[in-house]
Amino acid sequence: MTSGSQPRPLADASDEELAVISAAVAERAAPLCRVLGTPEQVAWLTASLDLAWAAAAGEPVADECEEALAELEPAVDDLEEVDMGSPEYFVDQSTTLVGIALAGSLRRSTSDVATALGTLRSLAGVLDVEVMGKRPVVVRHGEPPPPPGPLLERELEAQREVADLVAAGDGVVAPAARARARAAAQAYAAEFTPVVERLAVLNDWDLDRR
Repeated sequence: MTSGSQPRPLADASDEELAVISAAVAERAAPLCRVLGTPEQVAWLTASLDLAWAAAAGEPVADECEEALAELEPAVDDLEEVDMGSPEYFVDQSTTLVGIALAGSLRRSTSDVATALGTLRSLAGVLDVEVMGKRPVVVRHGEPPPPPGPLLERELEAQREVADLVAAGDGVVAPAARARARAAAQAYAAEFTPVVERLAVLNDWDLDRR
């Protein structure tokens, strides 16, 4: 694999593969909610992530996923009113990615999974600037894009890793591959957590009052 290359296309991915990819995206983004969210939001996220992975394993949890989505919908409806410079914005991004993973248990959508992958790439790019000090670059028409910052590069690596894991089974994701995908996503989240904590410090967000 070439460093900085995009993950393989999703068009030929099976429902099982899409489920694991979507759950892994939500798992990697979870620190945005765990660090910046309220206790209620964190509790919802933790339970919903378990549901998303259970759905990816083929367990009969569609009803539970639908109930969890119903709890999320009011927050998603208010998303347009959230200041992009607030902790609530990043929490909403995280919970929305979990919502995409949950929704996939009811109706699998390649475009939704592609949206989730793109969202987390965009968030990594934002945090490269906000936290890691990468200078924003204006790219004019016809110019090549700048190299990714460290967080975006790490996210691209994570996306390739999961894509390779799920592709090994020709449409069927083995339990061991699914477990490795979640373990890799959790390891990524552990690396990502201090970045989110630093974001809160830099913005002087008083999270104790949440």
